[in-house]
Amino acid sequence: MPYIQPKRRRDLKAAQMLGEMCKTGGELNYVISMAVIGFLDKRRKRYDTLALIVGVLTDCLGEFRRRVISSYEDKKIVQNGDIYREVIDG
Repeated sequence: MPYIQPKRRRDLKAAQMLGEMCKTGGELNYVISMAVIGFLDKRRKRYDTLALIVGVLTDCLGEFRRRVISSYEDKKIVQNGDIYREVIDG
């Protein structure tokens, strides 16, 4: 989870607005890719920078799964039943 000071979050608010403008997954991919390219353009292309970018993208994916997808799935299990209950309980 990115812990960023509130003032800096306000400075970076345009990133959210770009995401809101996306109409397709391709457009979202483009916005994310351009942010990564912009970050990389200001740094030397070296292993540690590339590894940092991969780590950040991996962390974003993990946090999205943990906070958004898991919550959604838990609600759907309550609504529709848990097909894995027998497997989990043995």
